[in-house]
Amino acid sequence: MVWEKVKTFAKCDDGAVTVDFVVLTSMTVLMGTAVLLAISSGLHNGSNSVDQQIVSTSTQAAVIGQQIVSGN
Repeated sequence: MVWEKVKTFAKCDDGAVTVDFVVLTSMTVLMGTAVLLAISSGLHNGSNSVDQQIVSTSTQAAVIGQQIVSGN
């Protein structure tokens, strides 16, 4: 009697799609996190480089603007 219920339960696959979806989704999130951690230092260095270039360009433009205003 109990053995028949165990066999019936083992053959039932109604929740298998949900389990597959959860596993695939969690693996996708983990892979995304791993990639983000791997490239985060490069992104930080690149953004600092862009920041330094913008500050440098802004400073040069301000100096040129002051020279034009003062007539030098």
